[in-house]
Amino acid sequence: PPELVFQDFIPHESCEMVLSLINKDEAPQTVKVSMESSPCFQLVCPNEVYRSVPPGTSVDVHVRFTPEKNKNYVHQLLCTTARERIVVPLRAVATRGNLDLPTHLDFQLCVVNCKTQKTLVVCNTGTREARFCLSTEGPFSVVPATGVLGIGNTMEVTVAFYPPRSGEHSGGLLVSYNTGERTALRGDAKDVDIVFSTNCADFGKAFITLSWPMTVTIENRSGITASFQWKRFSSLEEDNMERKRMHDMLTPSKEDWVENLVLELEEEKQDMYEDRIDFLQDQVQKKRAKVLQNPLLFSDDYFTIEPLVGEVGPYSSVEIKVTFLPVKSIQYRAIAYCDISGREIRVPLTIKGQGRGPWAVLSYDTLNLGKILVNTPHVYEVKLINKGPIEAPFDIISGKTNVGKEFKFVPEQGVVAVGEAETIRIFFRANIARQMAERYLFCMTGCPKPERLIIRGCVMEPAFAVSEKDLHYGNISFGFPKTKKFYVTSLNPVSVKFKFRMSEDGSQPSVHSTEQIADNTHPSWTKGPQFQGGPQEFKITPSEGIIHPQARMLVQVTVCSNTVTEYNRLLFLDAVDIRDAVADVVITARCDFPRLRVFPTILWYDKCRLNEPYEKTLSIVNATLLHGCYALLPQERKEGTPVFYSSTKPCGIVPPYTIGKIPLTIKVQALGAQNISPLVAVFGDERHPLVTNLQSIGCLAEIFPDQLPIDYGFIPALHPTPKIVRITYKGAAPIKYRIAIEFRPHCFVIEPSEGVIPPQTVISVTITAILNDTGDFNDNVQLYIEGHGLLSSFPLIAFSLGTTILIDKPFYPLLNLKYQF
Repeated sequence: PPELVFQDFIPHESCEMVLSLINKDEAPQTVKVSMESSPCFQLVCPNEVYRSVPPGTSVDVHVRFTPEKNKNYVHQLLCTTARERIVVPLRAVATRGNLDLPTHLDFQLCVVNCKTQKTLVVCNTGTREARFCLSTEGPFSVVPATGVLGIGNTMEVTVAFYPPRSGEHSGGLLVSYNTGERTALRGDAKDVDIVFSTNCADFGKAFITLSWPMTVTIENRSGITASFQWKRFSSLEEDNMERKRMHDMLTPSKEDWVENLVLELEEEKQDMYEDRIDFLQDQVQKKRAKVLQNPLLFSDDYFTIEPLVGEVGPYSSVEIKVTFLPVKSIQYRAIAYCDISGREIRVPLTIKGQGRGPWAVLSYDTLNLGKILVNTPHVYEVKLINKGPIEAPFDIISGKTNVGKEFKFVPEQGVVAVGEAETIRIFFRANIARQMAERYLFCMTGCPKPERLIIRGCVMEPAFAVSEKDLHYGNISFGFPKTKKFYVTSLNPVSVKFKFRMSEDGSQPSVHSTEQIADNTHPSWTKGPQFQGGPQEFKITPSEGIIHPQARMLVQVTVCSNTVTEYNRLLFLDAVDIRDAVADVVITARCDFPRLRVFPTILWYDKCRLNEPYEKTLSIVNATLLHGCYALLPQERKEGTPVFYSSTKPCGIVPPYTIGKIPLTIKVQALGAQNISPLVAVFGDERHPLVTNLQSIGCLAEIFPDQLPIDYGFIPALHPTPKIVRITYKGAAPIKYRIAIEFRPHCFVIEPSEGVIPPQTVISVTITAILNDTGDFNDNVQLYIEGHGLLSSFPLIAFSLGTTILIDKPFYPLLNLKYQF
């Protein structure tokens, strides 16, 4: 035994008891048994001697007790091994009342969490009346706890075993007289086969405002009736701690006591005395009693269990209904503990669920805009689809960045009915270039996790790559277009409307040399080109249009200057309605006109027949690097102008280091030596025209009749006698003539008397003589040329015969006078 107790001893008589030391280890152990010197207790074996105890065996130690008086004695025996030190109490109890309780009481195997009882018949075998007190500790209990038993009498003592957990349990039943003795209590407890269908009631995601049930089955596979209660706490200790906490909370505070005292004093003043402190204490005691009686069954705001208390019969089952009612979209979790007979510990049932708000999803969660241009409007659509069983009120939270504020959602809030979809239009127009990743939250009432729409993209300035940063034209000729080319590549993700513009340029198109040489009478030859708003000297092809993504476009820039100056201009490329001056090209040029010369400076025509064309070539010499444009200025013809000049090709273009030709035709209008100076204008240098000198001698062309003199011979008087005269003209220009009779024009009729003689022709003129007398008629035929007067005079000879008397009707052969009255 754990202690040696000597009873019913007689003074001066020795008695012995045996103590067994058992080696429960798997290896041999050496034990030393020793005891301090005592006049009453001795070891039968040698003191402080080491003994070897094989595994699983025991060794007996004999202790001799020789009392000197009839009184209680106390001593101890010490057993020492290499690992532990065991103290065995030695007691001697003097004569008294004695209950013959067994030294051991074994309950063997019992059901955990169930009460098992054993009844002992106890007899007082002592020499005196036994006044006793029985006590033990959990999980054991004893009834009665106190009593009086006469000498030789018997009584029933009930010992109960209520194991709270499985496994071996031990304790002691302590009997107290004037001294006490102890009965070892022992019992084994085990769990019976009670099975729960699940230890976790997981509702998963459950829509809020709806009730969601689940069933948990308790199956009793044992032969006992198992009572169960669903508790809030996992053990009895926690129940007691909660009751204590609730108990302490009911203790009135100092303020409550003061308040009641004040009320009591007021009632005393009104002769309505009432002991309010006693009343308060009484109320507190009642509440505390309720707390101690509270079974602390499971309760929760969102989970319910039905039934909370019940029984499960042998080899049967019962269904437990667990209900979940979420109100918010949060995680709900609770643990209910089933305190059931036959199980050591309370069986936990974890109840959890995720409150789920409206289930609405976006048709896509990422909107990739790609590369977009600033200041360009874009419209997109996204659908919010309600896939849940409840309505989905939504509200869109816009981004807080500058770019985020440029997005507009229509509508921004609303309600999506069950099974429906809401189309949301997204309007976007950015005015800042940046890389963006905007997040928008579609918040739904009752749903803590909003739907997210991420809008990614790169807002970029319109970008173009130009193959040439500078266009150097060098020296350009006045009025001569010069073209240079470069390429523009669009680096934009979308088609862009573009437009080119010059930093400085006029509004009216400049005059090209090809246009200028079309008319030598234009005032620009003498006054220079005239413009309102200045000349537009730069032409860009194409000047505007649409360029597609990654397209490569050929651009031609033509400069046609009408200003003698140096150019340092910028050609800007604008993205229409997006950004101006996205790219630029520097244009440099120097405009001038060539210094032309005429050759020869004196052009000699020698003798020229009047009004006949004579042509010679005037050379325009260009000894410069520039193209030249020239024109023979038209002649201002006035009355008395001696020489007319003209050209079939008055204007022309002379390339560098070449000679231009002007075919110059003159018509001399006056006889004698003539001198005239025509002007040749150079386009761009209207103030300094080129001057040449035309010299000629005017003379008449040969014109004569085919016969001289014009002889009629003998002709009758008063009878018309025609004579055809052929006049030969060898001139190169037509001339106007007039023929007249110098002395007696009434005797001659000339047909035609005037007209135009074509060049190099012979005309016939009929001169009819009607002589009014007889005799010799001599006269002159005068030939007049318009503008020059009398050119020549031809003699005319005729001789008239016969009579000058004539009748209008002939007498022969018959003169018929007809009837006369």
